[in-house]
Amino acid sequence: MIAWHGLSDDTSEVLELYYSENNIEVNSVISGNAEGIFVLVHYKLLLNSEWETVSVEIKADLGREETLYLLKKENGIWFKNGKVATELSKCVDIDISLTPFTNSLPVNRLKLKIGEENLIEVVYFDILNREVNPVQQRYKKLDDTSYRFQTVPSDFEAIITFDNKGLVTNYPGLFRRKEI
Repeated sequence: MIAWHGLSDDTSEVLELYYSENNIEVNSVISGNAEGIFVLVHYKLLLNSEWETVSVEIKADLGREETLYLLKKENGIWFKNGKVATELSKCVDIDISLTPFTNSLPVNRLKLKIGEENLIEVVYFDILNREVNPVQQRYKKLDDTSYRFQTVPSDFEAIITFDNKGLVTNYPGLFRRKEI
């Protein structure tokens, strides 16, 4: 089990990873207060052995409102809530607000060398605003444990640190890993 504490919002996340020969299963719960709203988010991801997202299920309870997101990739085509989502066709990774974990997906998938960078398109789940959109992000490997993360256009940047398994340990100002 892995846990993070939200620094800008008062949230906690507890995540479990299950590795098999062909897949990685992720099961996580985020709870606490974000922007003055009580949140309870449960998400499940299925990744292939290369850390590419195969399916996403997110159940988000925000105060008294509940939202369910279902996303699945079959033969290179994304389906959102059962319908073809052509706007997501260039996306390989996902990014879920309220968690640092999804930054581990491109870091493990891209396997960048120090000094290399890559611009990617991801499916961004903005949980608090109930939006799902493709966005561009840039990752640059700075050293063995640090990556510069940028949204494109560059309106946000952070130096995120990872452990030797490619899992976030510190996302300055937003998340810090904690011991369970």
